[in-house]
Amino acid sequence: MTRNLPVASALTQQPTAYDEIIQIYLRDVDRTLIRENLALTPAQRLQKLEEFVEFLQSAKKPGRSISEIARDAKPI
Repeated sequence: MTRNLPVASALTQQPTAYDEIIQIYLRDVDRTLIRENLALTPAQRLQKLEEFVEFLQSAKKPGRSISEIARDAKPI
């Protein structure tokens, strides 16, 4: 039994329904951030993640104002 699967648009040069959906999502993706993160070493990516988690934990502490949270945030 064979199934009719969509042929990759790169081979046919014809846009598929999948290509249209991907283009819709790509409009909202900041690819510069992806490139910046891919330029980092795995250790650097983990360090950024740890710093972000620390920031989130500090932001969850009760009684903190927005200005205190913003002051403690590290620049991107």
